[in-house]
Amino acid sequence: NDATYRRMLAVGEKYNCVIEELNVNNADQLLQTTVTAGDDTYAFAIVRSNKLTSLMTGGYLTDISEIPHLNPDAPYYDQGSRSAFAIGGSEYGLTGDLTMNLYYTTFCAYFNKQLMADYKLGSIYDTIRDGGWTIDEMFRLGKNTAADLDNNGTSDNQDSYAFTYIYDDLEGLLNAGGFRYAELNDEGEIQIAYETETAMDMLLRLFDLLSDEAVSFNVHTRSPQANIDEVGMFMNRQAMFSLAGIYYAPQFRDMKDDFGIIPFPKFDEKQKEYLTPMFSVCIPITVVPRSNADLDAAGILIEEMSYLGRKDLYPAVFDTLLKGKIARDDDSIEMLDIIFGNTFYDPGLIFNFGDVGTGLRQMFFSKKDNGFASFFESVRTVVQSEIDALMEAIK
Repeated sequence: NDATYRRMLAVGEKYNCVIEELNVNNADQLLQTTVTAGDDTYAFAIVRSNKLTSLMTGGYLTDISEIPHLNPDAPYYDQGSRSAFAIGGSEYGLTGDLTMNLYYTTFCAYFNKQLMADYKLGSIYDTIRDGGWTIDEMFRLGKNTAADLDNNGTSDNQDSYAFTYIYDDLEGLLNAGGFRYAELNDEGEIQIAYETETAMDMLLRLFDLLSDEAVSFNVHTRSPQANIDEVGMFMNRQAMFSLAGIYYAPQFRDMKDDFGIIPFPKFDEKQKEYLTPMFSVCIPITVVPRSNADLDAAGILIEEMSYLGRKDLYPAVFDTLLKGKIARDDDSIEMLDIIFGNTFYDPGLIFNFGDVGTGLRQMFFSKKDNGFASFFESVRTVVQSEIDALMEAIK
């Protein structure tokens, strides 16, 4: 907070201006209203990624390439997002160090170091370095702690599991394993990416693993107190692993057992590198309204604030909060570098074509249905039409 305040003062003094920040829950609606009215009150806005589709198809945003002074190739912008947003030669949003909230929307895993030692399971850090941290390895290690603690014959929130996870982790595990809902080709055209044999194999394997409810626990679908058990079960030694995001880390600060922070697992050892997916619904994206009458000022402000964000705010979050106060060993610090060093954005999830992400979640957790090929066939026309509509809107 102190670093954020100092940044506002520094930019204001340098450019002889007053920066007014408006925090609202409906930034996308406010932006649409002001653009429709031709109002240029706002230089730029930060919106949640699940609002980007309507803003782009409605013509409410300015192409980043039209904004002077912006250098989107600079290190204070996340280059991973550009592979998702550079559609048809246009870009209508940026992610980066303008806001530190970006880093809290990355997927990661936590493990209980004491339980790992109690069961003499070796060094998971060495496994990660050697490239052997996979979904199967996570299950193998975690099964040691799966137990019916209250002996009632029912797998519930009073028992212990290999890992706890939340609804969103399905897309996280899939993306971390190389599964893509959609991708851009060399011409910037959006293409469906899940209609491959590899993608189907991944879905079926993950379905089989997550169907064993005595081993893993979906807090969102199975707990009567999900808001407590999301972090509480892991803190209470009821899981070897917790799958979630960096935003959990501050809540684990008072955990009695030592814990480590690690990347999401690969699908298998054939995968070359660890990938860090983003929570697709809440990525903070910087956009400029089409009604902005002073693009020079907008470009200068975004560029300067992003630069200072990397220079001053990023160290405050990454070095002081995560590395200094929460990460409890040097190995976790190394893992954070891996996590933040290879972020991935899936345009199929961000733009939510055909609501395929929600459909897959329902198949995994509600319908218990692994007929994925039939599902993809049933939604293909809708998905393609929504892709075509977005492509047409930005031409």
